Amino acid sequence: MHIRVRLTEKIINDCLQLHYHDQPTGRRMRQRLYLIPLVMLGIAAFILYNELRSPAVGQNFYMALLYVSFAFIYYFFMRHRMMRAGGKLLRNLGENSSFEMDVNEEELTTTTKSQSFSQPWSSFTGGLISNNNVLLYQANNSFSMFNHSFFEAGDFDRFKQLVQDNVQPVIVVNKD
Repeated sequence: MHIRVRLTEKIINDCLQLHYHDQPTGRRMRQRLYLIPLVMLGIAAFILYNELRSPAVGQNFYMALLYVSFAFIYYFFMRHRMMRAGGKLLRNLGENSSFEMDVNEEELTTTTKSQSFSQPWSSFTGGLISNNNVLLYQANNSFSMFNHSFFEAGDFDRFKQLVQDNVQPVIVVNKD
């Protein structure tokens, strides 16, 4: 089966969101996103509690407000960065964002403009399959992404079956 990979910002962002929501290590990364702002809000609440018990509002009140603002800025900045990293990744890939692949029962062969290499199915440590995307993991947070648009009609379902037959463990979710 022949695949023409043409990565776009939307495909990369969709795959990242699939990883962050449905893969265990991705969910842990998303949970870490909440940890730092919650700690900062806890510190701010402690400072505010002690400050509001005193008769006059002092410097600590403004320090608590600073902690609250840093918590919100950090959360929204990191969330945006995690969920919208496709454009930056696409720019970093440059000409390597488009390449050809051949898939068979034993391996995946990738051919770029500068080189060609093969990966046996055994080199993948896991897979995540949705309705439109397949993620093949080489390590905890390193994965190859395959979108249905890369395949000829009917080949995407064959590819998903090859992944289920050759890669373990595989998580199947019913998402687009």
